[in-house]
Amino acid sequence: MCYSSLLPNKLALVMTIALLATTNANAQVGTYSQDFNSLLQSDEAALGDDGWLVSGIVLDDFEIFKFFYGNFAAPNTGPVDGTDFLEWQRDDGTAVGLAGVLDTYGQLIGSAFSNLTVGQGQDGPADQYLNTFSDYNCCGDNDGHPTGTDIVRSNILRETIIASEDIGRTVDFTFDITLPSGDLSDLALGSSGNSTGELFIRTISPAPDFATSAEVIVPISALGLTAGTWSTHTLSFEITSDLEGHFFQYGITNISTNFAPTGVYLDNVSLQDQVPSISAVPEPTAAVLVLTGLASLGSITRRRR
Repeated sequence: MCYSSLLPNKLALVMTIALLATTNANAQVGTYSQDFNSLLQSDEAALGDDGWLVSGIVLDDFEIFKFFYGNFAAPNTGPVDGTDFLEWQRDDGTAVGLAGVLDTYGQLIGSAFSNLTVGQGQDGPADQYLNTFSDYNCCGDNDGHPTGTDIVRSNILRETIIASEDIGRTVDFTFDITLPSGDLSDLALGSSGNSTGELFIRTISPAPDFATSAEVIVPISALGLTAGTWSTHTLSFEITSDLEGHFFQYGITNISTNFAPTGVYLDNVSLQDQVPSISAVPEPTAAVLVLTGLASLGSITRRRR
């Protein structure tokens, strides 16, 4: 599927999302392609070194902005699947002694944002892919998940800056996506509790405004995903002249409350220039050929007079 509709600015989040922009982004929108198999799963810096960033926005239960944090290099917390933490959730959903449990299990599974994972890939058990999820370490006893009501928007993204050379380009953000299945189905986005997510391309104006200037957003719920079945989707974005110098971001946002599961797998992520489709030129019909021939004869006859 391909999505290309530009959505209007969302006033409630314009300034908060704008704060995602960093000053050390790479200039010009380059192409990118990653199947994650060349990245070392045991390297905690693997995703950050590949250019992935993370950030968070915390809202209260009325969706009123509380604070932003980021951008940071995306963590790669290793192959641990979080089973112990899920077991605790099943046994004690009341969050008694929550801080202590998070100190133990939260840090053990590195339950924040992202990691490289194997086991449910498209090309066999050794096929690596990107596991994305909420920042379950957010954010102390009085904010984020521990409150039971705060909304945590966890962003896993890539960022660059639009240069003059980018104007007029249309780029495609393409990705394979699925949800955890089988023994890990409890980790899947939407499997229980209150959690949603979205894929996006977004531009943000430079200082001093830092406002969302354009965006393409597709809710994960609109993709028709089946857990364990990979599918390919594309978001398209036209870079217009008014966006020169703006920050360009693309990635995924996992949205969750009260430790609700948010697991989403991504693979074969790319950003490429859109290749224009070439429409087949229809062959002329016999009637058209006959009429064309008659018109030519008429022209010849007139010239002979």
